[in-house]
Amino acid sequence: MIESFRIQNFRCFADLTIGPLGRVNLITGKNNAGKTALLEALFLYSGKTGESGRWLELVGRSSPRHPSASANAEVEGIKWLFRNRQQAPDAGIVMEGVPQGGKASRLSARILADHPPLPGSEDSEDSEGEHWHGLQKSLLLGEDIHRETLVIELVEDNQRHEAKIRLASGASWSTTGQRGTGEALPCRFLPPASKEYEKDLNRFSQLKGEKRDRPLIDALRLFEPRLSDLQILVAPEVALHGEIGIGRMLPISLMGDGVQRLASILMAGIAASKGFLLLDEVENGIHHSVLKQVFEVIGHAARENDVQIFATTHSYECIQAAQAAFAGEHANDLRLHRLEMVKGELKAITYPGDVLQAALDMEREVR
Repeated sequence: MIESFRIQNFRCFADLTIGPLGRVNLITGKNNAGKTALLEALFLYSGKTGESGRWLELVGRSSPRHPSASANAEVEGIKWLFRNRQQAPDAGIVMEGVPQGGKASRLSARILADHPPLPGSEDSEDSEGEHWHGLQKSLLLGEDIHRETLVIELVEDNQRHEAKIRLASGASWSTTGQRGTGEALPCRFLPPASKEYEKDLNRFSQLKGEKRDRPLIDALRLFEPRLSDLQILVAPEVALHGEIGIGRMLPISLMGDGVQRLASILMAGIAASKGFLLLDEVENGIHHSVLKQVFEVIGHAARENDVQIFATTHSYECIQAAQAAFAGEHANDLRLHRLEMVKGELKAITYPGDVLQAALDMEREVR
């Protein structure tokens, strides 16, 4: 777990520090306040240099390619990760996390002009295992072959690690950076309408094989009290099915969005053990009447799997339910962080459990 997190020159953030952080962190704020951008920053930070490809994955996730998009769309997506598209060496992205009882881990990124050798030359594949994709096609089409390199640097435990993503004419390719302590933290990022069927099947299969599926079944009974078992069936298609006593097993996709959403959250949390679980619009698909129980289940799973959760929400009912779920013994596990504009810059205002309860009692606006 990290106690605080700082972001500079990323998306809409000039310089944001958020903390102290808890086991479960709710992120609120108006539209365009940077809630999802904060999750994106955590996603990149957790990759460190061990998974430099997360930068490309994030661009693909946040900017789906339209069929008519230019070949340069992916490169442009990378550049727009920088605040106001500023990529000067002295205006790079910086992300810094401070772990509990440890030293700060600093991840930075900058874009530099680069002139690597052309494909087919003796040096077209270097000792780091660099692979070219699409560049030869760009040359044949007479496209601009100006090239740049996104340099990702990690300083952790007084050691420096580096990875690169090279950009050329809309084609991109990554090199394998130095590893060591720069290896990634486990991290799972679930968007509001997550439909990760294949990933859910793989995660459930692992749980079933380890005989750890019973807590998941018990949790899903919040939505379907008749549920007694879960199985992966292959006909008529591969899907997760539940036994609810109707004579045949029912696909959980037919049990409602709440069942599927909670199943995805819990299985992703297990997969993110000792890392981060990032949930955009956590309450999506879940009725307000069971939100308290859902947060109790999520909190228990987070503690059991040593996962730190960051979840965005627009819902006042969601905040009230989370506060009620964490009251008492686990009050210190919950933090609410509100992102708002202060003197032209986005800042984070943090509410520990007792302060949040007082704010809710006085009906203060904390969204």
